[in-house]
Amino acid sequence: MEQVRELVAKNDAQVAAKITFWDAGSPGYRWIDLVNNRLLANQTIPNAHRVYTYLTMAVYDATIAAWESKYFYNRPRPSEVDTTLPTALPTPRSPAYPSEHAAAAAANPPRAARAYAMLATVYYDAYIASNDGKYAYWYLRPNMLDPSITPLFAVPAHPSYPSNHSTLSTARCEVLAYLFPDQAEFIRTVGKEAGDSRIWAGIHYEMDNRAGAALGKAVAGKFIERAKKDGAD
Repeated sequence: MEQVRELVAKNDAQVAAKITFWDAGSPGYRWIDLVNNRLLANQTIPNAHRVYTYLTMAVYDATIAAWESKYFYNRPRPSEVDTTLPTALPTPRSPAYPSEHAAAAAANPPRAARAYAMLATVYYDAYIASNDGKYAYWYLRPNMLDPSITPLFAVPAHPSYPSNHSTLSTARCEVLAYLFPDQAEFIRTVGKEAGDSRIWAGIHYEMDNRAGAALGKAVAGKFIERAKKDGAD
């Protein structure tokens, strides 16, 4: 307790900024955000889909382990032991030991970590399935068959069928619809728009879109089937 009091007493603007940065809900969010920022800054991350998948699975497993230990030891928070101790944030309504943030963990960190893991993993598997189909069929892009078609941006250097965007968007939106059933209609509308946008851009056919959506839904179905049996619902 003495160490906690000393550290709290030394809090300054720099420390407050760090506290605010990491207080973004589930700690898994910030770690994913760090990867996103590198990609948005055009910094290469080899096999980024795999990085997302293993990062979120590790965070999920660490969060489960941390929360199992919390309720095994059931230790109070420092401010519950010493009610005069000032806190920079509202005290979470869960035991103190061990720290889910230190383990890399929101009203329910285990559920948040589960959602991140499901979304990243279904994305990775859908990406593999979609690209397997692309190089099985080797279908030409629309502008390759009709030079009068001018795509709105550079055409990706891989086959057209099925659409990666439709596959990946559908896979993710189906998992999200399962996790958030009250928002399912909106989520699926957004997922369909992501796939349709590639046709509007002139780089896919409708058949690419439909095949990708069917493939993404099939991959998501496997994850949802497993999720229904993992005891988390």
